[in-house]
Amino acid sequence: MPFKVAKSATIVTPIKINLALHVVGERNDGYHLLDSLVCFSFEGDVLSYKTAKTNSFSIVGSQSVALPADANNLVSRARDVFVKKFPLKAEPCQLILEKNLPVASGIGGGSGDAAGVFALLKQQWQIEASDQELFELGLTLGADVPMCLSAFLNRQSIRVSGIGEKLQSVDCCRIPMVLVNHGQAISTPEIFKLLGNKKSLPLDINFAKLANLHSLVNELKKTHNDLYECACSLTPELDDVLEIFDENGALLSRMSGSGATCFGIYENIKRAEEVARKIKSQKPDWFVKAVETTGKINE
Repeated sequence: MPFKVAKSATIVTPIKINLALHVVGERNDGYHLLDSLVCFSFEGDVLSYKTAKTNSFSIVGSQSVALPADANNLVSRARDVFVKKFPLKAEPCQLILEKNLPVASGIGGGSGDAAGVFALLKQQWQIEASDQELFELGLTLGADVPMCLSAFLNRQSIRVSGIGEKLQSVDCCRIPMVLVNHGQAISTPEIFKLLGNKKSLPLDINFAKLANLHSLVNELKKTHNDLYECACSLTPELDDVLEIFDENGALLSRMSGSGATCFGIYENIKRAEEVARKIKSQKPDWFVKAVETTGKINE
């Protein structure tokens, strides 16, 4: 874990990027079955913990206005389910979330925050729990929480299947990319309501070829994001975002999750930062961020 036991601690939560997302079925209870290749960057929100006499939670940061610090927030819910699961270890605490990522944006901001709460409380309260136990607890909060938890534990890309509970580590290179969100939140349930084809084929890529950036991009070109067309019907500006990436030499551009955040993959982080600065100068109201995902150095 990236922190020590103390009266206070701070961690950076993961950004989740769906490099590919196929919807391969639907369960009788309405949950959708996915096959997705997911990578992470630890350049997201910042979560701080401090011992206190009573529980409290507050939100600061550039994206805090769009997110209420109430009982429905995933940070509060994650704390509450953790307390219920481990009542004998629980202690009152102050949690402060520095919200840097856009809300409802397809990059797992809230899920990453919930995973961050689990990681913090497990360490601070010295909880002895298996990874699987935490994954199952996280799944009660949302399908993306277990995969974000895996990012803390393994720092690797993963293949995600089922409703998000089946996780398989994947050897993948670091990926320099630019993230862009044009500012319109997209409802994931609304996207799935619009989705016609829910029986795509599983990912058909060679997972042994993901350790090199160019071969990874070639493999990703065999895949897609099944949710893109539905998202684009609600927010046509997504097409403009991908066009901007392509005009600036992206090796691949795509939407992450249910949107509206899109990513463009670039040759190296220097080029990604150059493109990010250019886009931000042209679109100052957009969320624009150059990141590099966790993984191995390009072979």
